[in-house]
Amino acid sequence: MKYLYPALFTRELTGQINVTFPDLPRVYVSGQDIADALSLAQNSLTDYLSSVNDIQDTLPLPTDPFLIPHNDNQLVVLITANSKASHHLVANQQVQITVTIPKYLDDQAITEHIDLSSVLTAALKTKLNVH
Repeated sequence: MKYLYPALFTRELTGQINVTFPDLPRVYVSGQDIADALSLAQNSLTDYLSSVNDIQDTLPLPTDPFLIPHNDNQLVVLITANSKASHHLVANQQVQITVTIPKYLDDQAITEHIDLSSVLTAALKTKLNVH
């Protein structure tokens, strides 16, 4: 099934782009630039939708993007995802693992709304040359 959700892209002073989904508060990512943020946002949305489908949970209706308030350093971007395609392309069984990171990094990641699962997934895909 195809989905379309609005995402709020916020450019930080560092140039980093933080992405949040107003309708999906547990889905957020940060990219080094707009292209990276867009790719990570689409992957995160696809992963989230697939996990929701797997547990047969319901999704909120997407908010009209024209109704999402934003500032000069923010963009509202529509992100598309196809949960069925991703489900068939990838062995979509999510696994829960425990990793150990320094507390200061965890604290900063929480403050910056960085999704550690997305960061770890992206890093592993890059390291393993898997796309």
